[in-house]
Amino acid sequence: MATLRKIKNLYYIRAWINGREKCFPTGTSICMDAKRQLKKFQSMETEIKQKIRNDWDNPSLDISKAIKMFLAEVKIERNLRDKTMEIYKTALKIFQDCFKGYEKFEDFSKTDISVLVRYLKHRYGDTSLNMYLRNIRSFFNYLYEKELIPELPFKIKQIRIDSEKPKFITPEDLEKIYSNIHNPKMLSTIKVYEVTGLRLRELHNSIRDGKYIKVVKSKGRKERIIPIPENYINDYDTATNDPYRGSSISQAFRRACAQVGIRRSIHSMRHTYAIRKLIETNNIVFVKELLGHRSVQTTEIYLKFPREYLMDIFQPKPVIEEPISHLTCLPN
Repeated sequence: MATLRKIKNLYYIRAWINGREKCFPTGTSICMDAKRQLKKFQSMETEIKQKIRNDWDNPSLDISKAIKMFLAEVKIERNLRDKTMEIYKTALKIFQDCFKGYEKFEDFSKTDISVLVRYLKHRYGDTSLNMYLRNIRSFFNYLYEKELIPELPFKIKQIRIDSEKPKFITPEDLEKIYSNIHNPKMLSTIKVYEVTGLRLRELHNSIRDGKYIKVVKSKGRKERIIPIPENYINDYDTATNDPYRGSSISQAFRRACAQVGIRRSIHSMRHTYAIRKLIETNNIVFVKELLGHRSVQTTEIYLKFPREYLMDIFQPKPVIEEPISHLTCLPN
């Protein structure tokens, strides 16, 4: 027999139909009103179970329609950028591909989270896997908060991954990489990343104001100002005059690295910049602001290295002059 269930301060009528639990919204948070609806429901329960009467249940939400609605509305409601929307679209396309044949949210079971994680694990690394899980969870939560579904299809938790140290580039390796970039404009472009710590696409959303770079559209929409050394200003001006696409910069950098047997991405330049600034200032909060991190906890990843170890790598080695007594004297 049907019973009442309270979900997020609203009552639903819970019934078992064809071996599956189904919840019918009462649209009320008042217990007495919900009980009256339950009593009426129970008087027609057999008929409802046979026909799933639309008088008692809103038409079941179609998954494809829900995705289209979410993508159309969330962009406006949350003022999301096009790049963020593309990630959502990709995540929800993956979600649909994983559950081909599922048309309604009632088709899911609580154990389907395992199906989704296995599907993602076969195709993506741990970082991408967790990103797509976050996006799908955001989709579920949106529908639930809008009361378009009575409960979450299944609970999504991110998988635990080993925390890696950031991959930086030593001064010696950086010289090797630069020696294999023969396009002067590309070389100037990559040097800008070394001395500013910009994210790949932030170069295109930055302007120079004297000795400072203003990032006007950074991640998290937090504008920040970064000093640029005077001897790199010409490099910045060259790089931002009809700039290369992000993908072209990334590919050129990877090719130069591969030619000298180094496996690094352009993002390693940001890590290298952060470490240099941490050595220089010994101020994690200041480095956080330079990088544009929301929380200092994000910046603390650079504290995983012993300071003495980093100083030994990045600080210039003193030049040891050979004693005069050891030098060969030239004949008069």
